[in-house]
Amino acid sequence: TAVVVGATVTGDYGTLIITAINGTTVNYSYTLEHNVNHATDATPFETFTVHVADSDGNVADDPSASFQIAIVDDVPTAVADTDSVTEDGATVADGNVITASGGADANNTDGVADTKGADGATVTGVEAGTVASASGHVGSAVAGSYGSITIDADGHYSYTLNNGAAAVQALTTGQHLTDTFTYTLIDGDGDTSTTTVEITINGTNDVPTVTVPQVGAPGTSVDEAGLPAGSASLTNSETTAGTFSYTNGDGASTVTINGTAVVVGATVTGDYGTLIITAINGTTVNYSYTLEHNVNHATDATPFETFTVHVADSDGNVADDPSASFQIAIVDDVPTAVADTDSVTEDGATVADGNVITASGGADANNTDGVADTKGADGATVTGVEAGTVASASGHVGSAVVGSYGSITIDANGHYSYTLNNGAA
Repeated sequence: TAVVVGATVTGDYGTLIITAINGTTVNYSYTLEHNVNHATDATPFETFTVHVADSDGNVADDPSASFQIAIVDDVPTAVADTDSVTEDGATVADGNVITASGGADANNTDGVADTKGADGATVTGVEAGTVASASGHVGSAVAGSYGSITIDADGHYSYTLNNGAAAVQALTTGQHLTDTFTYTLIDGDGDTSTTTVEITINGTNDVPTVTVPQVGAPGTSVDEAGLPAGSASLTNSETTAGTFSYTNGDGASTVTINGTAVVVGATVTGDYGTLIITAINGTTVNYSYTLEHNVNHATDATPFETFTVHVADSDGNVADDPSASFQIAIVDDVPTAVADTDSVTEDGATVADGNVITASGGADANNTDGVADTKGADGATVTGVEAGTVASASGHVGSAVVGSYGSITIDANGHYSYTLNNGAA
């Protein structure tokens, strides 16, 4: 190209313009217009050749005098990013490590945009912790100390807190943990830059909770019938088993039941029986309860056992219901009267005796033909005697009651004596 003011020379990556000619001095400017792949281009520079010849045809000593314009490589610069999550709150943080833009979380990403450089840049590696250079795992979850992060090639990331981790749950208000990850940028010609994204985990003042069995659930009912004097003493109805559970607040919890520390084998004496802690699996407590005494359901306003569970964490926080209680109902055992028979003989043995409760015979010659009554766990006595068949008898206990052909006397303990009116027509 002829050297005149304004002449332009197009190079491989930009344009040279002749800006001035002062005698034999030529001024030029060069503008780079395209980036260079320094990793693959063997000549990352522009070359311009100057040819000078006089009017006689003589040329310069170096007929192909050249000069070069070097093209300095631009490189990416990764800048550290931060974000945050909250224990038992917003457990996901997202954004973009390259652009520093926030995501869908409530926290704006607290970071500075990376410099991608003239050759462009993408994420080429992600690793947990702080390392010199990260490789691999782009677009895949990388587990950290307290959660995991996924960063794609364009820089979008999402961090999910492992909210159930013991260290996380042990945090209280004003306490923090950090989870650090390293990512590496790479540009179009292989230049890299490495930095970190740090997630701050903000603690909250956790309060423990307790869950006790509700009425009708397993472990909330026993039956007096299973007591030694009960109507079904060969069963185990006087014993029941159940569970209650709790969640820790900040740190380990202290658990008591009716003031007794909850440990395997601990016994809690109730009004009518004993509760025993049989097993502890994490925060689930197994217990058994055995009824040992009958209850007077007629006079006792609370015919049940009440056990109160108290849970407090290491900070002194107590469960939302600090006196969560559960009840064990005590089913009333009832007596069962069974019909009895006996006999007398005209002009012979005119007296029959025995016991209507025990079905044992008396002094008469006839064995009582009956089945013993069931007294039940609360015991039973005769409370009424009447002639004939009635729905319910009352009074006359220990007194003679006249029947159609004789009279009978039955006392409170069931002993009876019947005397035949042998002279009756």
